[in-house]
Amino acid sequence: MSEKQPDKATPLDEDMGVPTYNAKPASKDSVSSEKNSKPGLFERAGRAEPQEIKPSRAQQDHPETEVMSYSSANEAARQQSGASEETVAFAQPESGTPASVEQESALATADAPVESTLSTETAEEREARLQAEQEEKEGYHRYGRRGTIDFGLLFIRIGLSAYLIIAGAKIFFELGDSQGLSGLEGDFTNYAWDTALSIAVPTMQLIAGVFLLLGLITPLAAMLGLVVTGFSAVHELAQTDAGLDVFSWPDSVWLSLVLFVVAVGLQFTGPGFISLDFKRSWARRPLGTSWVFVLIGIAILAALWFFGAGVNPLN
Repeated sequence: MSEKQPDKATPLDEDMGVPTYNAKPASKDSVSSEKNSKPGLFERAGRAEPQEIKPSRAQQDHPETEVMSYSSANEAARQQSGASEETVAFAQPESGTPASVEQESALATADAPVESTLSTETAEEREARLQAEQEEKEGYHRYGRRGTIDFGLLFIRIGLSAYLIIAGAKIFFELGDSQGLSGLEGDFTNYAWDTALSIAVPTMQLIAGVFLLLGLITPLAAMLGLVVTGFSAVHELAQTDAGLDVFSWPDSVWLSLVLFVVAVGLQFTGPGFISLDFKRSWARRPLGTSWVFVLIGIAILAALWFFGAGVNPLN
């Protein structure tokens, strides 16, 4: 602008903004500044320009998740809680199991439910166990668990006890064709203790018969039945001259012998649960007491015949 040109005097092309050609090439800095100053496509729209994210290699040396053992977890929790109690360290026994296996077993035990570790039995097994404990406590089984065994033992007891009660009552009360105690004493005339035996035999028959019928104190009752039936068998054998000729033995000998065997059998089987001894161990499962009472009964029978009768039944 020259000194003679007014302030408002401007060329016409300046207001029009018509670009002019400049022969001088623009520098790189000016070009880059122009590019940076111009807004981009996404900037004009007000959106962020997408970026290219290249995948990175996985770092295997440093895992993202840190696996802590059961002991380390407890130690970390103890440190975080600020526990200051003194602990006593015990020496750990040496074991052949690797540390990893012991750690896994400890974790499995800690994570296992309490119910599964306390009891793994089913409902049926638990019911059977409780029922067995109840039966063991009470000393007897519910009816039906042994089938018809109890009925069979009841009929055997009724048969043996009926014979013994009838035989003893017949002598004591002189029923039927019985001559009573005097008649039995006459049968025992040749014996050393004829009077004592004539009273002892029917007394043992009545006692053994009543207690066997009720199923009460069965070992003692069966022992008395063993003694009295055995004595009757030997007495009937002594009245004949058959000796050891079993084919010549009368029916009275066989009857007394069969009853003797039945009394011994009841000693080993017990009275069954249809009896007053249903809570006793010998009603459930007789063991040593059976042998004891059988041996005692045989010893009493031998002593009673040897001292009370004093004769040889085979001669």
